[in-house]
Amino acid sequence: MSETLLAGTAQPPSFDALTLTLTRPAFLAELADQAQLAGRSGNAFSLLLLDVDHLQNINDC
Repeated sequence: MSETLLAGTAQPPSFDALTLTLTRPAFLAELADQAQLAGRSGNAFSLLLLDVDHLQNINDC
């Protein structure tokens, strides 16, 4: 049983505990998977990145 518990901790977490968003490595892996899927299926692929200035002011509202 302890081997099973240790095996589960060998992989880094996929989600950030505070924000519940993908970690950077998990995001990059998912991005690569989705780009490959779009390429194989012939579908368009796009990615939107937003950089919000003064995010703290928005969070405080």
